[in-house]
Amino acid sequence: MSADFDFGNFLDLQNQATLKINCIRLFEHLCTKDGTQKEVEALKIEIISDPISENFSGFYEAMKNLKSGDKNTTSNVFPHLNLMISTLNDNDVSKAEIARVKKKLTKRVEHLYDEVVMRHDIWIIAQIHEFIENGSKLGINLLRIMDLNLTDPNIVMEIKNILKGTNVELNMERFLNKLLAQETRGFITGEFRQILLERGVEERLVNLVTKESVKNLTKESLSKSKLFLISFKEDMLDDEPDFVDKIIQNGILLTSTASESEKGFIFLVLSTNDKGVSFFKNYHHITSEVG
Repeated sequence: MSADFDFGNFLDLQNQATLKINCIRLFEHLCTKDGTQKEVEALKIEIISDPISENFSGFYEAMKNLKSGDKNTTSNVFPHLNLMISTLNDNDVSKAEIARVKKKLTKRVEHLYDEVVMRHDIWIIAQIHEFIENGSKLGINLLRIMDLNLTDPNIVMEIKNILKGTNVELNMERFLNKLLAQETRGFITGEFRQILLERGVEERLVNLVTKESVKNLTKESLSKSKLFLISFKEDMLDDEPDFVDKIIQNGILLTSTASESEKGFIFLVLSTNDKGVSFFKNYHHITSEVG
C-alpha cells in the first residue's frame, strides 16, 4: 500500500466497483486470449489511470510493467489481479461480470489442461482456480508445487496428467506431498549451507548437514541461534549412557561424525532456547560455541 494513500477515492464504493470490473475483464482476456492486444492495452491504461490503483504500489507497478504476450509480466500481474478482485467493493455490474467470467473459465479451464507445456501454463491454471473459488485447494497446491522451483521437466507433464485424470484434487495433494518428501532428502545447499559456512563451521561438517535436520528451521534461526560443536570420546558414553539423548533434548542435532584424531564423536548442535544453551555450557570442557 502506498504511503500517500488516497482515502477519498478509495472510500468511494462506486470507484472501487469500476476498477474491479476492469480487473475482472483484464483477467478474462489474459486467461482466454480472446481479447485483442489493443483491448488488453486499453484495459491496462484504464486500470493504471484509476486513482485507486496508485494506492497499491505492488499492483500498480505490476500493471505498469504488463506487456501483452510477455509471459513474465503476465505471470506477475495475475496474483495482483486476483487480490484486487477479491478486495474491492461490488455493485450489480461487477457481480454480473464475476458470475459471467467464472462460468466461462469453469468451462474453459479443462481445455487449458490439454495445452500445458510449461510452468507458466500451470501458473495461469492455478490463478484461474483461485479466481473461480477463492482459496481453491487445487489452486493452492499447484502454486506450492511451483514454489518448489524444481528443475525436472517431467514434473510439468506429471501435473498435466493429474489435471486430465480423475480425483484431481486428491491426486495433486498426494503429488505435492511426494515432492515435499523428496525435497527433505539429501544435503543442504544454497542459503542454508552458506549461513553455516559464514558462521565458521568447517566445510567438511557443513557437507554432512541434511535437509531433514533443518526442515523446521528458518534462515533467521539458523543465523542467530547459538551453535555448538561437541567433541567427546567414546568412553564418555560409559559414564553417561544417556548423553546423546540429552543433546537431542536440549538442541537440534544438525549432524554428527566420527572424530578424526581419536575414537570419539563430533556433534554440531543448534540451541534455540536458554535452557539448551545452559546445558551445553555446563559441558564447556567438550563444547565450543561456533560463530
